[in-house]
Amino acid sequence: MRAVGLRLARHGAFLGAVALGLVAAGCWAGPGAAAAATAPRSAQAVLLINGDRVVSSSAAGGRGLAVAPAARQGLAAASLNLKLGAHRYLLPAAAIPYLNRGLAWSLFDLTALARAERAGRLPVTIRYRARRHALPGVTVTRSGGGVASGYLTVSSARRFGAALIRQFRADHAAGRYGRDGMFAGGESVALAGAAVVAARPDLPMHVLTVTATNVAGRPDTGDLVLVVNEDNSGLFNDPIESVNDFYRGSTKFSVPAGNYFALGMFFGSSGATRLVVLPHVSVPSSGPAVTVPMAASAASSRITFTTPRPARVSDVEATLVSQPAKGLPADLSFDNGNLPLYLSHTTAAPPVGRLYLAVNGLLRSPSTAPSRYEYNVVYQDTSGVIGAQHYTVAASSLATLRERFFQAGRARGGYLRIAFYPWEQGYSATVYPQALPGQRTVYATADPAALWGAQYWQSYQTLAGGQEASPERYLPGQTPDIRWNAGPLHAGTNVNLVGAANIFFPVPSASRSGNTLALDVTPFSDNQLGHLGSGFQPGIFGSTGKITGSYEIDQNGRKIASGSAVRAAGGAPDLFAETRLRPRPSLIRFTVSASRTGRAYGLVTSSRTVWTWRSARQPGTALPAGWVCPVGNTCVVQPMLTMRYSLPGLRLNESAPPGRQVLDFSAARLQLAAPAAVRHATVQVSVNGGKTWRPVRVSTAGPGAFRAVFRDRQAGLVSLRVTASDPAGGRIKETILSAYRVS
Repeated sequence: MRAVGLRLARHGAFLGAVALGLVAAGCWAGPGAAAAATAPRSAQAVLLINGDRVVSSSAAGGRGLAVAPAARQGLAAASLNLKLGAHRYLLPAAAIPYLNRGLAWSLFDLTALARAERAGRLPVTIRYRARRHALPGVTVTRSGGGVASGYLTVSSARRFGAALIRQFRADHAAGRYGRDGMFAGGESVALAGAAVVAARPDLPMHVLTVTATNVAGRPDTGDLVLVVNEDNSGLFNDPIESVNDFYRGSTKFSVPAGNYFALGMFFGSSGATRLVVLPHVSVPSSGPAVTVPMAASAASSRITFTTPRPARVSDVEATLVSQPAKGLPADLSFDNGNLPLYLSHTTAAPPVGRLYLAVNGLLRSPSTAPSRYEYNVVYQDTSGVIGAQHYTVAASSLATLRERFFQAGRARGGYLRIAFYPWEQGYSATVYPQALPGQRTVYATADPAALWGAQYWQSYQTLAGGQEASPERYLPGQTPDIRWNAGPLHAGTNVNLVGAANIFFPVPSASRSGNTLALDVTPFSDNQLGHLGSGFQPGIFGSTGKITGSYEIDQNGRKIASGSAVRAAGGAPDLFAETRLRPRPSLIRFTVSASRTGRAYGLVTSSRTVWTWRSARQPGTALPAGWVCPVGNTCVVQPMLTMRYSLPGLRLNESAPPGRQVLDFSAARLQLAAPAAVRHATVQVSVNGGKTWRPVRVSTAGPGAFRAVFRDRQAGLVSLRVTASDPAGGRIKETILSAYRVS
């Protein structure tokens, strides 16, 4: 359920988002921050063996995840997001007991999957004994000598996942994971070409035994325990050595002397999960071997919520982060969908390192409610002690978001909203289907320590189109009106809504470092502050329609850079371009054209934006905290203008009634640029696709704000051409074809 944004470096959006690994001290600031933020911004899409589709970003280490699960209810919707050292895994809950008992860790290593998968296929290697048994959904391309090669697709992986859940339920009571049914012939499945796991440090080792009883009080077989070092995570935190399963009530670890954190994961056949925390286990360098008990029944506190209005749980997640005294934290987020999730109580914080807990809940209105509403709630506990897990949601602690999704024609889109705390290692957010057009009310926790982000797509199947939100905070009692995809769509620029708290480090959309000019804009953005559109990204899981575009950069009327904007974007939504300038003061002209077609996008639309401003080489400065220069450590934000529009009469289907038409718009320089008054603007409209244009009257509505009023009695598409200029010679001219429809 957690996680958002695929373009971290761009504007501070989430799915630039996708799970965060904090630097060793649990924060992002540091020498590596700029490098992470300016890494390539392409999204990586991978398929899991159960049919889940996972999106991560190469920006900022690819630590944020968005998950479109193969199923949205029950055990099939539950998953574990685990980060140990440099490895991040996303594990479907039903697959966890089969780790090293039929399923290899490599199948869930997101970095390895991104390298191995091609054309939507998950390549696998199957090892078997004398005779190979068919595995549901796996297409075998070669077999012999106890080894077979094959692959899964999205549809066939869903068949494998459904069979795995059936196998889990059959195996659970007897703890016979990996020995019956699908794996009866000794079959084991791994990612094709997976690397061999590196050996751990050569240190004196000691035996740590963990005993376990299941919820019925009998010796446990098949459930798991994670053990990580609290002194220095580099000594003991590899998943191969840190995660063991119980057999007949116990399991053993070979560990260096020191202090440890242990977490037991106990799975019920109905999907209920119990997490048992041992915050501190000491293994001395001498003396007898250490044995610690763990009982599933200790996880007796179910995560529940009481809300002001009736609501049913749709998703619940617990995130535990063990921050060692030295090294990277161990992070575990268990998303149990709508199934029960229990935690154990603890009475004391660990004496070494720190323990953090976050709980997220998504609750939805009953089907009988006259209008749709949701509760998105989040709570943190940094005390190091885990208490009772019932949360009473007070109305006074909430912001009320009024969300509207604009779409011409009906579509099945996708949507996520997530909150996280600065200490969190990462998040994985579930992408839910979203009926388009639509509207609803969202009650969100207004915790000043939490950052919220959201994203939606116009196609759930391909995750194409839509808009992504920059991180923001909510205040108690706040009632923002959020207009997703409300036209006219145009080229959007980067903003930072939370200042120094923005750990995603957006870059200015126009900056100069010495003689290097860096530009970063995103077409098809709506007009909600902080939103950016899907731009030149055709779709994360396959293309939707057709997207074309070009760009050109001129200095004093001479072209110095140009090309295909789609190619330059390289699969990312935004166009990021760098070019060298001559040092003398000059006039910069930057032109971006973009066009897209496809049923998922609603209106067929295109835009052409031309920016001009004066630029000269100046001494650069470090940007305020929460921002980063795209080139070097210092830069100067350029006085580029940007637009925002509003059509007060726009309906959810992107149409307006005939007759009097009102266009409100504003123009201003980029955030962080030296401010300047924008006092002059013009508007032209076309009702024949831009063949002819007519000027309309523009009035001033405030500093940098304008209103254009005109009449249109005919049904059809309306195109707009808008200009604005500042006293220093800065200018923006935006032509938007098929901006909206009159009907």
